[in-house]
Amino acid sequence: MVVMFISLDLLRIKIEKLLVQFGITEMQAVKDNMVSLTSRNFIYPDAKLIIVDVNSGGFDAIEVISNLRKSIKSKHLPILALGNSTDSSVASKLIKLGCTDYMSKHFDDMAFASKVLDMMRPKENARPTTDDAVITIPQAPSEDRPLEYVKLTWNASFETGIEAIDEEHRSIVENFEKLYQLMSTGQGHDFYGELLGFLTGYIDTHFADEEAFQLKIGYPHLEDHIKRHQYFKERITAFIKTQSAPISNSDLIKLNLFIKDWLIQHILNEDRKIGDYYKQTQD
Repeated sequence: MVVMFISLDLLRIKIEKLLVQFGITEMQAVKDNMVSLTSRNFIYPDAKLIIVDVNSGGFDAIEVISNLRKSIKSKHLPILALGNSTDSSVASKLIKLGCTDYMSKHFDDMAFASKVLDMMRPKENARPTTDDAVITIPQAPSEDRPLEYVKLTWNASFETGIEAIDEEHRSIVENFEKLYQLMSTGQGHDFYGELLGFLTGYIDTHFADEEAFQLKIGYPHLEDHIKRHQYFKERITAFIKTQSAPISNSDLIKLNLFIKDWLIQHILNEDRKIGDYYKQTQD
């Protein structure tokens, strides 16, 4: 069993049908009268994600989430809370309580499936959750604002302070945003091939420019950075070799998540270190 639902009726049925389309077929729903007991005595060792309908009405959601976070058997599992409210303060409270993320029940199907698949993937360098659910005001990542909640549109968070590199980074951020927007309207399939073509060119030009700049300024972590670039190249090559015809929803989501991870983990983390080092050399 991969996903555990603490939810009932139409919402659960909708989610089950949606996730089956993306290859998630192992699911378990918990009835309202069993929720409190289940949260205290967790008996689902194969669970990878817990989805909680906080407005179900048949149980105390705060108590349930608190119990899940206290239990040694479930405290490590990601919890996605679903609710009626679109108020960011509600999301903040739930995340502070222990949920990993929050979504309104009026979700876009593609965005929901993408989030679920993302949350189920193992995180090598998982950061603790905080009071903030989704950062909509551009801010640089920090210990109290995890990278995974940075809004992925171009903003000051992405800037390294190196103009040429920032301009090239802007292009991949804008293409990611275009993919997301097209996916939300069902048109992402037509952009898939064009995006892979862009990424191939991005590899040939941007990586060479970035590595040459690091060499010029004597950046001490150049060798490690080149290895990270090589990983990106290998993944894009794999996407090209394994893409289906026609392009499937699964293809789109996998590429979307890969680019998102790259933007967050590489540009917002590794590339910003280059900018920091360059600034130090100019002082």
